[in-house]
Amino acid sequence: EIVLAVPPDHPLISMATIKPEFQYPWIPLEWARNEKFLLQPEDQFTTMAARHLFKQLNFQPASINNLTNVHSAIDLVCAGCGVAIVTNMHLAILEQKVKLTALSIGTHPLYNKTVAIYRKGTSLPPYAVDYIDLVREVYRAILLNL
Repeated sequence: EIVLAVPPDHPLISMATIKPEFQYPWIPLEWARNEKFLLQPEDQFTTMAARHLFKQLNFQPASINNLTNVHSAIDLVCAGCGVAIVTNMHLAILEQKVKLTALSIGTHPLYNKTVAIYRKGTSLPPYAVDYIDLVREVYRAILLNL
């Protein structure tokens, strides 16, 4: 799920509500209007999804900073320098100086789906099998931490 990552002491957390269709406590994105949004490069899926969500909600953040990568965004959110729109997988696998909190946003959950496909009856090279196994492990870890 694409989520808003905030520091664990952020005031938005106490205002969030539980909505059954979302995995995490939910907030209206408008409540974060005055936050500094730390986004990835414009060609990254999560930033494109964030821009689409902003347009859909007629929402304009007070400040948007595009960083070179998601690691920088997470580090800056940990330091209290803003909030970031990331996937819950980023929060599950990337190192954090403080454990960030995920908040669901939008009118419905937005997912970044991963699919591994190959032609039936063909053999995959070992590196492809290793990659598929790694992705499965990460997703299982995420599901266990929900």
